[in-house]
Amino acid sequence: MKRSRIRTDPDKVRDWINRSRKPLPSMSNRRRSNLVGRAEVRRVVTDRAGGCCEYAEIIPEVRCGFLPGRGMEVDELRGGSFRSSEWLDPDRCRLVCPVHHDWKSANKRELLSRLGVQLEG
Repeated sequence: MKRSRIRTDPDKVRDWINRSRKPLPSMSNRRRSNLVGRAEVRRVVTDRAGGCCEYAEIIPEVRCGFLPGRGMEVDELRGGSFRSSEWLDPDRCRLVCPVHHDWKSANKRELLSRLGVQLEG
C-alpha cells in the first residue's frame, strides 16, 4: 500500500499542525431549537403539580424539602439515553424537590419499579 504524502510534504504537515482547533459548542443547534418546547413542558409540569413535589407520596421515607439556593426541578422519569425523547413530553416529566431528586438519582431502578415504568426501551 502506498504511503500518504502528508508525512513527507512539509506544507501539509504545517497545515495539519496549524489546523483549526475550534471548541465544540456546548449545545447542538437541534437542542437549542427545542428550548422553547422545553420551556412549555416546564410550565405544563409546574402547573400540573401545583408547585408541590410529585415524588412526596411515592417516596414517603424521604422528607420533602427545599435546599438553600435550589428550587423545584423538572425531572425526566428515565433520563440518560432516554432524555432526548422524554424532555419534551410532559407526561414523562415530574416536578421534584432537590431532596427527592437526589434520592431518585441514587435509586433510579427502585423509583421506576414503584411507578411501574420500564427502564429498557
